[in-house]
Amino acid sequence: MYGKGFAVVAEEIQKLAEQTRKAVDNIGTIVTASVEDTGRAVKVMEQSAELTETGMESMSEVGSSTALITSSNEKMTKQIVEMDHTVENIWSQSDEVAKGMQQVNVSTQNNYQAIEQVNAATQENSDGVEMIEDMVVRIRTLAEE
Repeated sequence: MYGKGFAVVAEEIQKLAEQTRKAVDNIGTIVTASVEDTGRAVKVMEQSAELTETGMESMSEVGSSTALITSSNEKMTKQIVEMDHTVENIWSQSDEVAKGMQQVNVSTQNNYQAIEQVNAATQENSDGVEMIEDMVVRIRTLAEE
């Protein structure tokens, strides 16, 4: 009776061994799948890290570009202000030139009037000299008679 009992136990042990082998194979398959999944997850994480790094570099470049644009805008604003001051100076100077031209015009008119007066006085002097010459001629004529 012991022989049959050992045979049953041996058969049960063999079944358990077979189940254990299948379970171990199953566990191996699960572990292999987990390792593969972990490998894929690591690759995805590495790619994500690379994309994050690239994004950070792009953001840094955008920041640099923004700073450059801001600097350029500040320079342009300063140049526009300088140009505005220059235009104001030109307008101010053109007003001064216009006033100067007006003064020159007034002076020219005054000089013209003075020349007219000198011409009139010269004409009067010339007329007076002619009159004196006529008188001298008459006096000579009278003196000779």
